[in-house]
Amino acid sequence: MARGNAHFLILILSLLGIHLQEINLCDGVLNSSCNPVERSALLEFKQGLKDTTNRLSSWMGEDCCKWEGVACSNRTRHVIMLDLRNSHPFSNESLGGELKPSLLGLKYLKYLDLSMNNFGGVNVPKFMGSFHHLQYLNLSGAGLGGVLPHQLGNLSNLQYLDLNNDFGLDEFRIDDALWISGLSSLRHLKMKNVNLQNVSNWLQALNVLPSVEEIHLSSCDIEHIPLSLQHVNFTSLALLDLSGNRISPSIPTWLFNISGLQYLDLSHNNLHGHIPSLFENLVSLNNLNLAANSFIQGEIPISLRNLCKLQSCIKTSLEILELSYTGLTGQLPEWLWELKRLRSLDLSNNQIFGSIPASLGQLVSLEEVYFNDNQINGTISESVGRLSELVYLDLNSNFFVGEMSEAHLASLTKLKYLSLSSNSLALKFEHNWLPPFQLESIWMSSCILGPDFPEWLQKQENILILHMTNVGIVDAMPEWFWSLISGAYYLPLSLKYCQKLLILDLGYNEFSGEIPTWVGRRLISLQFLRLRSNKLCGNIPPNLSLLGNIQILDLVGNKLSGTIPQSFGNFIAMTVIRKIPSLLMHVLEVYYMESMLVSTKGGSQEYNKLLTLLNIMDLSNNNLIGKIPTELMNLSGLFGLDLSGNHLTGEIPEKISALQQLESLDLSRNNLSGGIPHSMANMSSLGFLNLSYNNLSGEIPLGNQLLTLFSDPLVYMGNFDLCGFPLDRSCKGSETTQTSNHIDDKNENEMIWLYISFALGFLTGFWTICGTLLLKKNWKICYFRFFDNTFDKVYVCIMMNFRKFAL
Repeated sequence: MARGNAHFLILILSLLGIHLQEINLCDGVLNSSCNPVERSALLEFKQGLKDTTNRLSSWMGEDCCKWEGVACSNRTRHVIMLDLRNSHPFSNESLGGELKPSLLGLKYLKYLDLSMNNFGGVNVPKFMGSFHHLQYLNLSGAGLGGVLPHQLGNLSNLQYLDLNNDFGLDEFRIDDALWISGLSSLRHLKMKNVNLQNVSNWLQALNVLPSVEEIHLSSCDIEHIPLSLQHVNFTSLALLDLSGNRISPSIPTWLFNISGLQYLDLSHNNLHGHIPSLFENLVSLNNLNLAANSFIQGEIPISLRNLCKLQSCIKTSLEILELSYTGLTGQLPEWLWELKRLRSLDLSNNQIFGSIPASLGQLVSLEEVYFNDNQINGTISESVGRLSELVYLDLNSNFFVGEMSEAHLASLTKLKYLSLSSNSLALKFEHNWLPPFQLESIWMSSCILGPDFPEWLQKQENILILHMTNVGIVDAMPEWFWSLISGAYYLPLSLKYCQKLLILDLGYNEFSGEIPTWVGRRLISLQFLRLRSNKLCGNIPPNLSLLGNIQILDLVGNKLSGTIPQSFGNFIAMTVIRKIPSLLMHVLEVYYMESMLVSTKGGSQEYNKLLTLLNIMDLSNNNLIGKIPTELMNLSGLFGLDLSGNHLTGEIPEKISALQQLESLDLSRNNLSGGIPHSMANMSSLGFLNLSYNNLSGEIPLGNQLLTLFSDPLVYMGNFDLCGFPLDRSCKGSETTQTSNHIDDKNENEMIWLYISFALGFLTGFWTICGTLLLKKNWKICYFRFFDNTFDKVYVCIMMNFRKFAL
């Protein structure tokens, strides 16, 4: 009996082994390779891609599980992850081309990342909604656009969806948000810069998601939000970002029912009135940002103080409080210094007055303090020196008085940013004082530093920005200072190590020599480069195009020669159309007080707050030769282009109309020839144009912009072979100028209408008389009788005179 049971058990195990072997054979496990069907699907998908840098060179061989960006299940060997994210978005490593539906062959795919590539603005394929096992989908910055397909709502297992568009190249739109409610497993939703302007049901669609933890909807053109909801279902929501929209007039009350909310960002909206006391309900809040709502009124909200009365007090949770650029008034309240866990406190650009008490020193966790641009007065307490975690301290543009000594900075070992400008402060440090910190940015303008030159600066080896104008120094400039900035006359070698430098402004000096090639290779983070009005010479280094983040390139007024590098068409950041600046750029925008002057619209203008949204190239007033590179027409986000005052030749590129964001174009004072491209008539954004003093010829094209905005002959003067409106020179084959032709056309039309009027008048008169004679018998008899009598009289008169002369 036992032997029978043993045989039966062996039989069962054998059958089970055969079954498992069949499964393994089907899954391709026996040879530890990937599924052949899935390998073919990947290869077919690759055929549709444009891979200029050969990123997918490893996609060969039998085992696709070893290919770059591909991962398989250890158990089944099915492809479960495809990660083609471009890790260097400002390089030329982006994938492009077609997203082939062969990707559907990856039936077990759980993770798909195509972010930071450039697929040319094509719509998200509808087949994306067919990956039923998908848990992670990232299409952010992928160069996709258009209306998001409703089929995405079929991804019921999706937990992470990232559709952010930080670069503003192409725009996602939603026409109806109902499909979002189908994402029943969703936990993280990121849709920055997705257009929700005409969508009314986005909030209702989100409110039915039971597991959503994070919602990012910044810069989505949201204008109105329901002030109340019948039922708030956001039981898991911890983060809500609605910044950069147009939300008004007040904060929706349903927000205060989300007791688990930890992060709330409503900055850069149109909120009005006082901050409501209902904030005391958000007992888990640790990050609150209401900045840049300029219509907010009243003092620092009492609701935050009331919250401290609860058992779960905000003083044990709130870590970041940003209330800058609002209309807040009043003094700094005492309860503010009870927020022991506060790491960042930003009250800048308000109307706060009074003094800073010594209680500030109790906030030992503070890393950032921004009190700049207020009306705070009095002396600065030495207690600030106890804030050992402090990295940023900005007290700029207030009414502080008195002295600052070593005691104020004693324990600030982590300090990197110090701004004390535009106050009445005297900085009194011992001659041999050794600072405990290494600063990167120092702003001390209009403070009293002198009469001796501050020796403590000699030990600051990481300085990127130093502002110390009007500081009362009457001392000679020490030799060590020149070594600190590495020379006065030669664009400094020490700068080559500043790979995180964002702004380099060396304009209006006496720098000479060539632009070093290491600028393009080393200063890889540069966004603003201004070298204008120096004595730089030689060719422009082509490798400046490696500055993938550059937004403003200003080389005006030097002695640069050679041609404009064709590689300048590769400035990636200049292809971007920005809506709002990044957080980092917003910080720079606020604290870079000497705002960069950009030459645009015929003269230098200060852009201040818009500076980080512009893309400008100004190479004017040099000795550049050659043609305008057609590659520059790739810079689709360019706002201003000034190449005037050089020796450029050739024609204006026909593709110049591709620069649809261009608002200012100056090509004057060159040797350009040929005609003005007719396509320029369609450049709808163009607000300033100067083509004067070239060798342009032919007829000035008529069209929208050129006819309506640029009818001033000064735009075209000095081009003696140009003709047509608005010049007084007619073109060959035409008797008059275009203006005359326009007038002749008008006169011709008037003559046509005059002839028509004569004809109508004649016909009316003719038929009035003849019609009456035909219809009125008595009138007809009288008329012909009158005619006969008149004829007889004339006949008799003629005959009598004839006889008289005959005699």
